[in-house]
Amino acid sequence: DFTADWCGICKTNELVALNRTEAQQFIARHGIEFMVADFTQEDPEIRKWLNTFGQENVPLTVIIPPGKDSKVIALRGAYTLDILMGKLRQAVEGAEETVATLGTAEKISAGYTP
Repeated sequence: DFTADWCGICKTNELVALNRTEAQQFIARHGIEFMVADFTQEDPEIRKWLNTFGQENVPLTVIIPPGKDSKVIALRGAYTLDILMGKLRQAVEGAEETVATLGTAEKISAGYTP
């Protein structure tokens, strides 16, 4: 989550989606690593990462599904809990589909544990 204290939309996203119990429980249940990039001081390193994801400024929430061929899911601007949950489910389901197509040796090398 790329956010800043001065960003009203960021704070709204946190209130209506990111910090809601349903989202937090889903994140915990699926072992998703949640990271925050605080852009309040407009850090150059964070700006570099924003640019990497095709964004000039906050807000930006990036979901990176596991797997080398997975596509990054970017939520730009304001979003709702339903939108966030849909994107999180999409990322998890895509990862599960990828694991289902792997052979045993590939699963082990990918770090998959049932």
